[in-house]
Amino acid sequence: MLLRFGLYLFLGYVFSYAQTLTPITLQLAWKYQFQFAGYIMAKEKGFYEQAGLDVMLKEYELDTEVNREVLSGKAHFGIARSDLVLDRLNEGMKFVQLLALCQASPVIFQTLKRDDITKLEDLKDKRFVLTGDSLLRDGAEVVSMLHSVGIDENKIHKVNGTTYGPEDIINGNGDVITAYSTITPYHLQKLGYESISFHPKDYGFDFYSDILFTMEEFIVKNPEIVSKFYEASMKGWLYAFSHIDETIDTIKAKYDSQELPRDLLEFEAHEFKKLAFMPNIPFGDINVVKIEKIVNSFRFLGLTKNPSNAFEPFIYDHPSKKTVTLPFDWSLFWKIVWGILFVIMALIINQWAIMLYNRKLKNKEVVLKKKHGELQEQVNRDSLTLLYNRRYMMESAKHLIALSKRHNEHLSIMMIDIDNFKIINDTYGHGAGDSVIKAIARAIKLCSRKSDIASRFGGEEFLLLLPNTSLEGAKVIAEKIRQEIEELKVPLANHYLMVTVSIGLSNVDIDYHEVLNENFWQLSDEALYEAKRTGKNRVVIKDRYKEEVDR
Repeated sequence: MLLRFGLYLFLGYVFSYAQTLTPITLQLAWKYQFQFAGYIMAKEKGFYEQAGLDVMLKEYELDTEVNREVLSGKAHFGIARSDLVLDRLNEGMKFVQLLALCQASPVIFQTLKRDDITKLEDLKDKRFVLTGDSLLRDGAEVVSMLHSVGIDENKIHKVNGTTYGPEDIINGNGDVITAYSTITPYHLQKLGYESISFHPKDYGFDFYSDILFTMEEFIVKNPEIVSKFYEASMKGWLYAFSHIDETIDTIKAKYDSQELPRDLLEFEAHEFKKLAFMPNIPFGDINVVKIEKIVNSFRFLGLTKNPSNAFEPFIYDHPSKKTVTLPFDWSLFWKIVWGILFVIMALIINQWAIMLYNRKLKNKEVVLKKKHGELQEQVNRDSLTLLYNRRYMMESAKHLIALSKRHNEHLSIMMIDIDNFKIINDTYGHGAGDSVIKAIARAIKLCSRKSDIASRFGGEEFLLLLPNTSLEGAKVIAEKIRQEIEELKVPLANHYLMVTVSIGLSNVDIDYHEVLNENFWQLSDEALYEAKRTGKNRVVIKDRYKEEVDR
């Protein structure tokens, strides 16, 4: 009788569990293939079901707009590329990115091997096959790659594509196609053609791709569902990459809508694995620094005018990054055990032991304070140059202006801008541009004093606050910085790059609290532009008090 009752309870639990699965729809970005293997295996191995989810994988159909499917609520989750951030910046669509399968985009330019195409610059006068109305539709990363070698996507020779495969370059309809590194090279090889691939990641444009995303509102309303879906999907991907043969068997048996050959799926699996697992980067990772770099590329292309740099809301802060769920909470068990032992020991230990414990506690407090100080310092620093960032500079300016007014001391402002920086980026790529910025930042730090506040003000602009320093003294420091940078040799791949800067100097009117209007650097900015206009590589001074007398 007791056994029968237990069986009823068990069956009731199983039936109740089966009835409470939450229906979820995931809109895929293309037809079934290994590109979506993690989600397929999460479904087939029961990872979603164990999380209480009944997941439907919605295969791509002609003219499907994945972002619109999620925005409209027809799908709860979707797969997209890095241009997802444009919808949030430009249109206010509050998409949130959960994980990125690819740390570098698989979107490439593909051509047949021929004598007149050996490097990216050779594509300038070639025919680009488009499957849409713009090359940007194929990916901003490939457009950025063209810009890095001086090719304007608006001036290329465009032809309409007849297929989504390599047939257009095989039959001579065009010379260049936008393709996926995970499939197209294999297709051409099997057809007996030698090909050349141009990867954006090789030119410094390592955009995320195959990003799992959802709406911010859905996360707020369903935090537990999103967390479980994320964890089950991650588990599915790790299983798929660890069991490639089994995963391909599953795709061939149940998800073979394209009838892809097995060896192509094997090629695709290993190519995606290369893009998904990068050294020192957690699988699926999305970080703010890289998002900012991607957005800056979009801004360079003129795709967004939104000045926001707050990208944390773009990224899902999933609980699984912070905690591990175990079958039994042994940590709580041992906390209770050690707590009891501690109480027992506390009754018998003497004053000496208590003093020793307090001493250790004090040492820990010192360490924590030190770590807090180090963390605060990181928050105040620009990640590329390690100079202070603009936010910290603004806070420091308020403090320094107040001090200068109180003690009737000079306060000078120096603005520095790299000459011809756009040409450097366009000619040598953004990687070289970053090297130049870092080299100049080191020179500024070397030439400035401990009391000066040196910050990265914008992309290639720097701002220095020089407390208790007259314009004459500031000019000496400015000339020292200018000469130091003029003598720099920034190493590139096989040569050195020489750079110069233009510098504008001014002083702050301490009798007028300019910082409240955020224009205390305006006169330095005018001096900087005059330095640019009159030949660059020079220092120009504008004395605020002298101009007041002249007026």
